Amino acid sequence: MKGLASFPMYERKELEVPHHELWSLIRRGMESKSLSAPHNLISGDDGICIWTKEDLVLSQTCGLPLRTFLKGKVSYIGTPIYDLENCPPGYYRSVFIVNQNNKSLELKDFSDKKFAFNGYDSQSGYAAPYNHFLGLNTWFSELILSGSHRNSALMVANGKADIACIDEISWELIKRFDKFSSSLVGIKKTNPTPALPFITVKYGKEVPYLFDILEAAIKNLSSASSEILLLKGLKRIDLEKYYEVPNPKL
Repeated sequence: MKGLASFPMYERKELEVPHHELWSLIRRGMESKSLSAPHNLISGDDGICIWTKEDLVLSQTCGLPLRTFLKGKVSYIGTPIYDLENCPPGYYRSVFIVNQNNKSLELKDFSDKKFAFNGYDSQSGYAAPYNHFLGLNTWFSELILSGSHRNSALMVANGKADIACIDEISWELIKRFDKFSSSLVGIKKTNPTPALPFITVKYGKEVPYLFDILEAAIKNLSSASSEILLLKGLKRIDLEKYYEVPNPKL
């Protein structure tokens, strides 16, 4: 068995080619170190379900699962550096988005509104806005579970929700590829937290090799793929930086 691999966090049709290019570079790098790797990535919900499988070669997870139900069960490899303006390398933010018709409102004005979010296990979609609103001493009147950042944005665009909080990379992709984004606007960003980490289970003892292989693969990506994925590099972040981010109350 050559193992399992996935890139589930920013999975969408427009990213299939750059993701497969990245994985091909990683796979060749692993083979050069006599580390077995699957030929193809697993896609869809199955890409998340494999996070704790003992033959997980490589995947990308979210900061909230990393510090909760994955803690002690996976090995951290490294953190991607994304091309985000005025954001520390290896970090990212969430963006509060609203309909263009509400762009003049302040964030506190949405405390009695409908909030769409992708999942309770999401750092960017749930934990980040929860922690942000603690400082405002308020919360939303109604929560709508959407299942994905794109669905949250679409619900705001369609008027089914008043506001959502979107991972900054997902927001850039939505603006780039989804026509409905023209009716949306970002009104506020949360504080930066460590970006979505790469993990392994199968090769916990080979993490230094995997870091070098992944770093080289990102460096050798075509400029077109780097631009689409917003990928600039890879770095190690002290795991305590992930663990110290407050968990939201459910």
